[in-house]
Formats: sequence, C-alpha cells, structure tokens
Amino acid sequence: MNDRPPEALLRIPTYLTVELVKLIRREIGDRAPTLWSGRDAAAARPPRDRVRWPHLLVLACLVSDGPTSQKRVSDRLRMDAADLVGIVDDLEAAGYAERRRDPADRRRHAVDATPEGRAFFHDDLGRRERFNDHLFAALTPAEVEQFRGLVLKVLAHHDPRFADTAGTAGT
Repeated sequence: MNDRPPEALLRIPTYLTVELVKLIRREIGDRAPTLWSGRDAAAARPPRDRVRWPHLLVLACLVSDGPTSQKRVSDRLRMDAADLVGIVDDLEAAGYAERRRDPADRRRHAVDATPEGRAFFHDDLGRRERFNDHLFAALTPAEVEQFRGLVLKVLAHHDPRFADTAGTAGT
C-alpha cells in the first residue's frame, strides 16, 4: 500500500502549505524540550516554557514599537482585541511587558516590553531561528531566501501589510 498523498493533492500549493504547517507543529512538539531549554532555563519565570507564538508576536511589536496602545498592536497583528488582552496579561504576569498610563492621554494605557521581555524576545527569537535552520536544512540558504520571498510575494498580493516586504526577499 502506498502512503504517498494522491498526485492531485501534490499539485495544490494550499495542500502543501497545510502539510508544512502540520510538519512544523510535529517538529516543535518533538524538539520543544531541546529548543526551549538551555543555559537560561533555570532562571526562567514560570510561563517561559509556555510562551506561544501569539505571545512572541505581541512581544515583537512591543520591542520594535516601544510603548504603544493595545489597539495599535491588535490592528497591526490583525488579532482580536479580546485575545490580545489575555496575551498581554500573560506577558505582564511573566514580567515581559507592562501597562502604563499614556502620558499624552491619561485615559489610555500604553503597553511596553520590559528589559526582561526584550531579553527574552531576543533569546526566544534565536531559538526559533535555530528551529528554522533545522526545519529547512534540506534547502540551501539561497533556496530558503527564495522560499521566503515567494511566501512574502503571495502575502503581499492579498494583504497590504506585506506590500513593502515582497521586494526585500530574493525571488
């Protein structure tokens, strides 16, 4: 019996994309103990081993933008505002983010990454980059860049947030 997917499915990019996402989830599950442990594991706050992708996305915005409103983060990531509140709560409980009154408008709060949050973000980003090296090991660096460029090109065609990024990757 042949376990290979039907040829018709192998010609459908969306099917291949779904299979790639499934592979990523399997690999993360298999490699999580080695990817997210290491020299800094002993000093980790409790949520560190449970930081999920949405937490990293929000932290990325806070690190790159500095103090900003939750609405701005929600809009930028196209994330439901109610979901964002829980994520910011988690980041705050971990000591990675903090809410402060906006000095320009005391009715509003601004969210910012703490120094510990910035350090965690950079450490975690390094781990995720090593994971990508593992996942895409079958490709040359030029092929990885081409893959990245093609994905950005598709995203830019459908989502204006990626419009300026499509030309930044080699295709």
